[in-house]
Amino acid sequence: MLRELLCLLAADTEPFKHGVYGHVAPHVVLPFVVESGGALGKEARRFFQRAQKKVTNRLTPKEEELASWPAIGFCNYYHQALSVATLKGLGHFFSVAAAVLRLSWLIERWFFELDDTTT
Repeated sequence: MLRELLCLLAADTEPFKHGVYGHVAPHVVLPFVVESGGALGKEARRFFQRAQKKVTNRLTPKEEELASWPAIGFCNYYHQALSVATLKGLGHFFSVAAAVLRLSWLIERWFFELDDTTT
């Protein structure tokens, strides 16, 4: 149920991205939508499926060296890589947000202390 909901949210974002970039012929817009939970939008899933067929779901020797045991095959390997990248991005976002909140708290505290000493 949750997976279907996340896929619907990802699908809602794709038309927005097409609207942002508009007609770019002879190029093609691929709105590669990935939800924070790991769900892929329809077009991203189709891209993965085309790529999987092209490489017959195999990894290069270098990718096989880097792959963990559950990431056997092209799709598993790259879905895992996308999941890690998404989590790193979320971690960075929350780290920056926390730093901004901490800085604003310190500035506010300093400002009110300064205001108390001048009155």
